[in-house]
Amino acid sequence: MKDLFETIDVRKDGFLDMHEWQQTFGRVEQANSKISFRTNALSMWESSREYGQITGLMAKNRKLLAENFRRVLGEGRQLFDFSQGKQAMDDWLYSHFGEALTDEHLKCLFRPAQIHSESQGSPKYDYVRLLEINKSRHTGAQL
Repeated sequence: MKDLFETIDVRKDGFLDMHEWQQTFGRVEQANSKISFRTNALSMWESSREYGQITGLMAKNRKLLAENFRRVLGEGRQLFDFSQGKQAMDDWLYSHFGEALTDEHLKCLFRPAQIHSESQGSPKYDYVRLLEINKSRHTGAQL
């Protein structure tokens, strides 16, 4: 069971979310008493070589990215919303990947660091967690 869990936990964050489940097993839909599995473009992208390269570069450049987040958020703040995260990573992403990444791709990159809260509104993310997750993915370190 542990091996299966670790295989499904693509983000290596100790949690299985719907995206990891769907990435592993596809989207389950019921039609005409038959179950079918479908994946979408973003779940396929999360399994791509490009996604791995981006998260690997994030792991290698975590000090620079942390400085960018501190500059955008202010010293001592870790939580950010999508627009703040985009602002913190925009120049770095553009210098490495040009205009190839959409907002949806960026949301996929941020998703492992999403803070699960009961409040409505835009999701919040923890940049320290984001950088640590990518570090652990690419160095084999455990969170």
